[in-house]
Amino acid sequence: MSEPTFQDHVSALRPRPNDYDWALQLNNSVFVELFEAGRWDWSMANGIDMRHGRLVGAVARLEIDYKKPVFWDPSIVLHVTTSLVRLERFSLFLRQRVSLAGDEVADGLLRLVVFDKQRRVMVPINIDQLRAAQC
Repeated sequence: MSEPTFQDHVSALRPRPNDYDWALQLNNSVFVELFEAGRWDWSMANGIDMRHGRLVGAVARLEIDYKKPVFWDPSIVLHVTTSLVRLERFSLFLRQRVSLAGDEVADGLLRLVVFDKQRRVMVPINIDQLRAAQC
């Protein structure tokens, strides 16, 4: 059996007005939401659909490096690039980067595990099963 292949994916996302703090900077907590939206887009682009089954992706670890502030501008579009770094038995390690007009504003590394909602346990990752939507 060959190793599964994954495509990097770029999501274009527009911050909402209430995502900014009193200093008119994008609140740091919003980056977690941007990463989540990027992961959903990446998963779907790679044929992994965990919306309706018993298996769900759960973030087990997240590290974020904030590089530059994002200031209030109602017309900006942020780009979230999601890439698979490595795949282990119980974990997908993803790198996610947020950029604005080509400048990186945040960099994240996270560990995603697959959790069985019915059994309430983490399960080994079977990409073929996830791609077949037999969750």
